[in-house]
Amino acid sequence: MINAMVRTILRTSRLVTDPDSKLHLALILTLVATVLVTVSPVPTYSLSPNDPLAGDTQWAQKELQLDTAWTITTGVVGVKIGIIDAGVLQGHVDINSIIDSADTDFVTGDGVADDKTSDSHGLRVGAIAVSEGNNGQGVAGVMWSASMVPIKVYEDISSLTEATLAKAIIYAADAGCSVIVIALITGTDDASVRAAVQYAHDSGCIIVAASGNSTSEIKYYPAGYDTVFAVAAIDSTLAWYNSAWGSHLDFAAPGRD
Repeated sequence: MINAMVRTILRTSRLVTDPDSKLHLALILTLVATVLVTVSPVPTYSLSPNDPLAGDTQWAQKELQLDTAWTITTGVVGVKIGIIDAGVLQGHVDINSIIDSADTDFVTGDGVADDKTSDSHGLRVGAIAVSEGNNGQGVAGVMWSASMVPIKVYEDISSLTEATLAKAIIYAADAGCSVIVIALITGTDDASVRAAVQYAHDSGCIIVAASGNSTSEIKYYPAGYDTVFAVAAIDSTLAWYNSAWGSHLDFAAPGRD
């Protein structure tokens, strides 16, 4: 019921963008978290976490006005955010206590979604969305109190298959994730991925996916599906940053540095 309401709000305010747009993936999660609780009138004060790398170091925090959003909610205990990616750095100080027991590994099958990529892609995607805030360490995620469900689907991105991605999406839905974040793309409209996305949507999940690294008008998937919120990136100057665009795009948000 609540997830359906969130989707209605977002679709009603859909943003169709082009390469010259300078609009304000994390914004969506903030809005979702806000609607998932009883919202009081917007306060006039702000909440700044004491994490050493928050504040000026996290420029997106200011652009997304998170200090104000956090006075409404810093997340909801029990709400699960599925991160379909390369896994996360197990034991990391900012996420260790919020990793849900449903985390899993579709690569090795050992049940531990540990990130072994050279650029820690899965960790960075996951920690931006949800990591402990105001704990005096590291960074502050958009949500501090929700649970993260890391779902590992690759170690080498070239080995990622549509079949694995589809299994991961279904797993996230069955694990009770309210939001599923997919910072991955496939160039084809694969039937198994399309069916998995529809299954998650019908299960009440809000699905957010990257539009893809490109500088042209092109539709990648799963961002290209109508039931998925497609998100492009901007840099600290609010300029378009290395992202595919088109009429299917819903939002652009901080995506560099």
